[in-house]
Amino acid sequence: MSRISNHFSKRKIVKPLIALYFFVALLDVIVEYFRDAFYIVMFKPLLMPLLISVYYFSSIKPNRFFIAALVSIWMSNLFFITNSIDYTIIAAIFFLIYRILIIYFTHTVIPFPGKEKIAVASIPFLILYFTLGIFIYKEMNHIYFHYVLLSIFMIYFGGYCLAVYLIKEKKTNLYLLMSTLLFTLIHILIIFKIYFSKTAFIQSLVMTLFVIAQYQLLLFVLLEEKKRKYPKVNNPQANN
Repeated sequence: MSRISNHFSKRKIVKPLIALYFFVALLDVIVEYFRDAFYIVMFKPLLMPLLISVYYFSSIKPNRFFIAALVSIWMSNLFFITNSIDYTIIAAIFFLIYRILIIYFTHTVIPFPGKEKIAVASIPFLILYFTLGIFIYKEMNHIYFHYVLLSIFMIYFGGYCLAVYLIKEKKTNLYLLMSTLLFTLIHILIIFKIYFSKTAFIQSLVMTLFVIAQYQLLLFVLLEEKKRKYPKVNNPQANN
């Protein structure tokens, strides 16, 4: 009982934290558009700690793997602030760790949909990443291996999330799928920005999609935790 009462006490600050998260996100989008390096360094590092705080105060028992994943994507964002190729590689490594942790966490809370269903659902993601790889092969040079490795995880996870949603179209699965689709779009835009266009609007759009994708993922995690903590409320109406 004390844990539950503490949980409801913590939830009092959740809404202000969510509001602060989206406010900082808005500032990030603006400064990314104007490419103001000083304010980018000031505001961008605040985003993920705020989301971690929202999760911590919203969850009865925060999952350490999900927190570790958020810390990893935070580190990835910090290294992505600079345009240095070495830091970009480090950022890609942290993002890969993030994706692995998210895949592991998802496997622990959602029943495996089956190899055949994942294989079929992965086809659109395979075509997309394969096509991108052909176009950017010459430009990527020594970081092409990182692209291939990351693509493998994204193709698998994209197929996994799509298969899960097609098997059971419920709110939690939709949040997960939307987050994954947004991250896929983010990768396309980042590649386009790095190798084909330096337009400031693209970076602002990437930041906007990133904020939404992370929040969608958080909603998925919190709903899944609620379902496991309060199985009696997991009725057909709640899942639609």
